[in-house]
Amino acid sequence: MCRFIPILLLVTVVLTGCRQPAGSQASNQPPFGAAYGNTQTAANTSTFPFGLFGSGQQNNSIQSTSPRQYQQFSELANQVNSLNQRLGTFDADNQQLQTEVAALQQKLQVANDYNNQLKQQLADNASQFQQLAAMKKTAERKLAQMQQSAQLASTPGDAPARLAASATMPANNSLLNKISSVQIPGADTRMDGDVIRVEIPSDRLFTPGSYQIQPTQNANINNLVAAIRQNFPRQIVGIEAHWDGTPLTPATTTHHQLTATQSLAVFNELQRQGLPANQMFSMAMGSNRPRHAKGMTNGISPNRRIEIVIYPDTVDGD
Repeated sequence: MCRFIPILLLVTVVLTGCRQPAGSQASNQPPFGAAYGNTQTAANTSTFPFGLFGSGQQNNSIQSTSPRQYQQFSELANQVNSLNQRLGTFDADNQQLQTEVAALQQKLQVANDYNNQLKQQLADNASQFQQLAAMKKTAERKLAQMQQSAQLASTPGDAPARLAASATMPANNSLLNKISSVQIPGADTRMDGDVIRVEIPSDRLFTPGSYQIQPTQNANINNLVAAIRQNFPRQIVGIEAHWDGTPLTPATTTHHQLTATQSLAVFNELQRQGLPANQMFSMAMGSNRPRHAKGMTNGISPNRRIEIVIYPDTVDGD
């Protein structure tokens, strides 16, 4: 609609500018045809090109248009055509700009989505960092306890005396009050500093020299799992496997390989009977930590043992 407004204004100018004043005679101004040497009659002036402006009828005011006015009309018509062309160019530019704006909005949405993903990853990394910091603190405490145990057991003959001396260390009262809950047949349960140790002879738990748990021990393991779940549901539980230095067959099998396999076997059995895997860890001690004097008692070597260690630390770092 806006494109036709200049044309309507032009027609209005033509119609108002070409009217003669009242009282004037048409013979004072030569007809348009006469101005150009045209000898046609006034009746034939309807063929004048002003039909381009939408009128094919005879109009006395148009017939009386002067050459100067005709030139002005032509210039206005050219201006209108130029304006229409520029308007078309602006429309094309506007459409192109709208397309570019839509593309930029799409890129902005992609950037926002990526930014949200980065924020989520940052939050996840912060959470993982806190968990790792808690695990590091727990590991450092366990390492200090292991170093202390190594010093106490550095001389096998003095081990009982050293362990008795270590009993003067303040124990964790919350664990001490519940130590009676993890008493199982055939196992030695005791406080060691601030941890509870449940010592089970490997010769009773496994088929001798192997990592196969004897079926007769399933009930005892089940009772141990039930006691830990009821009384220590959040405490970290370590599984230590020890050996007494007896050579193995074949000779290529090391003591650490055997104890690693035994500790993993107990780990899997405890998990199978209901203890969460994230609450436990296993350790292969080989023959580096003898606790008892060398020798056999009733066909059992006490240094071949599995120790279930209940720590005061919890899985969530408290």
